[in-house]
Amino acid sequence: MHFDINFYFDGKIKEQDTIISLPGRVVQRKGFIEALEALSKIKKKRNCKLIITGMARPYDKRFANQILKLAKKLGIQKNLLIPSKLILRRHLPLILKRSNIVITPSYYEGLGLTAIEALAVGRPLILTNVPGLNEIGVHEKNCLMIPPQNSDALGHAILKLLNNKPLAEYLAKNGTKSIKIFNNKKFTHKLEKVYKNLIR
Repeated sequence: MHFDINFYFDGKIKEQDTIISLPGRVVQRKGFIEALEALSKIKKKRNCKLIITGMARPYDKRFANQILKLAKKLGIQKNLLIPSKLILRRHLPLILKRSNIVITPSYYEGLGLTAIEALAVGRPLILTNVPGLNEIGVHEKNCLMIPPQNSDALGHAILKLLNNKPLAEYLAKNGTKSIKIFNNKKFTHKLEKVYKNLIR
């Protein structure tokens, strides 16, 4: 049975829409402010819509309200796609797959799970060059890497992927190959080797 992601967006996503997704918890370090600023800067060149997956039940309600106020101030509130209900974890890959671009403009990450998921479903990806993400992404190989807290760089990277379809397809194709190193069995095997070497 086909699942329609508009279940979460009350029919607001149209077939012709250019979708950018920013998955993750709604906290400042995830780069939401930079994402909104980037969207406002590129709006005249490309009319995109930004999915903020965590806004159905925001982790930080005060910051979530700050995001909404900023979107209104920047005149891009109609460009935000906010889910009307909590997105089930098993449906997130379907939302990422519908996206033209996935962005993870975090200030830092432990392990960028949503970045790995975006690569797994073959989506062009933009990451900040920070610990936790620069272990996943390789610039112009499986993603575009940008400096953190830089809305100009983020906007430029988004336009670069939207205007260069061969590059976007190249990154997406390489992305699915690059996540093989994150296989749980391989990771566990490597970890076991490390522990065995330590206790010798």
